[in-house]
Amino acid sequence: MFGIGVVVPLIKGQHLDKCMADNYRGITLSTHISKLFKMCISDRYGEYLWSSDLQFGFKKGIGCNHALYTVRSVVEYFTAAGSVINLCALDMSKAFDKVNHYAVWIKLMDRSVPLILLRTLMHWYGLCSAVVRWGNVFSVEYHLQCGVRQGGVLSPVLFAVYVNSLIEMLRHSGYGCYVDNLLVGV
Repeated sequence: MFGIGVVVPLIKGQHLDKCMADNYRGITLSTHISKLFKMCISDRYGEYLWSSDLQFGFKKGIGCNHALYTVRSVVEYFTAAGSVINLCALDMSKAFDKVNHYAVWIKLMDRSVPLILLRTLMHWYGLCSAVVRWGNVFSVEYHLQCGVRQGGVLSPVLFAVYVNSLIEMLRHSGYGCYVDNLLVGV
């Protein structure tokens, strides 16, 4: 039962067209015991599930407002000095659904996670399936071959691990904005 989730579509905003599928976000409901188990994994193995200090998402006490403040401060810093700033945005709105499980396992292996954690996650994600609940009606069960569950306890952490290598590649490239030798380029 740990692998089965119930996806509940939630409208992203009150004034959006309810007939458009893109206006919904699917939140996966899992059993309480599986959530508790995921919290235990996070607590026990958190040292392996780190992400760059340039990653603002999915961390306690840090969020979108901090990222926006940082971007604005960097832009103001460079434009005040007469520099031109070029910004690039990456739309990752559906990214949770696209996470390649095998890529996550490789990234975790590169971090030398204990084998018991790796095997548990691989087995668990290999069993992942879901049904969609619309009102009181349930779809047929389907197998999930990729992605991390929207609303899952470990999902944000695993996603941060998944994208962390992009941030680190930028850090080591030398590109980006530096303020007093501190990279603030992502």
